[in-house]
Amino acid sequence: MNRVSFIGLYAIQLAVISLLAVLYPARVFVLLGLIAVAFAVVSYYAKPMYGFIVLTAGIACVGFSFVLISWIAPTGLEHQAIFIAKHMVITVLYTTTWLTATFTRRMVLQYRQAIERVEQLEKYTLTQGVLTVNEFQYRLDDVYTGARRRGEGAYVLFLHVIKDKRSFQLVDTLVAQLERAALQSVRSKFDIVGKLADDTIGLVLQNTDARGVSIVTDRFFHLLSEQLNAKATEMLEISPYHLIDQWGEIVRLLEAYYPRGTFVDRSAL
Repeated sequence: MNRVSFIGLYAIQLAVISLLAVLYPARVFVLLGLIAVAFAVVSYYAKPMYGFIVLTAGIACVGFSFVLISWIAPTGLEHQAIFIAKHMVITVLYTTTWLTATFTRRMVLQYRQAIERVEQLEKYTLTQGVLTVNEFQYRLDDVYTGARRRGEGAYVLFLHVIKDKRSFQLVDTLVAQLERAALQSVRSKFDIVGKLADDTIGLVLQNTDARGVSIVTDRFFHLLSEQLNAKATEMLEISPYHLIDQWGEIVRLLEAYYPRGTFVDRSAL
């Protein structure tokens, strides 16, 4: 159902409500309105199938009531035609109410899903040159395959912000500073920087050894100390891993940054 159809439903409902105001006394008209509102609430919060069942049952009850009235107090064809017209008008009102509530519910669900997706995307870094966790894994798999084939040394560094009561509010700001310092510390054409979580970034240092890792970490802390105070640097936890020798541990760590069941070790494919 598109927006034009939604507007059309509203127009039909307004026309039906106006017709009901003419066909029924004020008290009955108010009662029918309250029933329609209650039915709209039920249709909005219940599953569409349950709402449809309530709709069918309600229309059947109204029709049965008119038949019962005609049976108890026999009327002529003119009054029976009026009963039929009233029943049709009520049926149209409740049917359009169900459709409107169902469509509104669907729009709200789609809006909430869109908000959730936006929130997920906002978790990814906007710093130029910093990869998302998926991009980081793809590049890491390529580096692992190449380094293993060429017999080169490579390391992966996980930089994690230690959260406590004092630093919790500073995590977002601190991670942004980490990203900039990390980008300035590594070789832009060879090494990789990625944001793995809200409080963790990863570095991939290609074709290097333990001494190269030490040089990068020293440069990183030096750059970071120019932007933050010494206590802020104490909130960091750096875990270096040899890319080839400790690949299994690296894979297990990466898996923790994916929703359960969605991580794939592409190097094993």
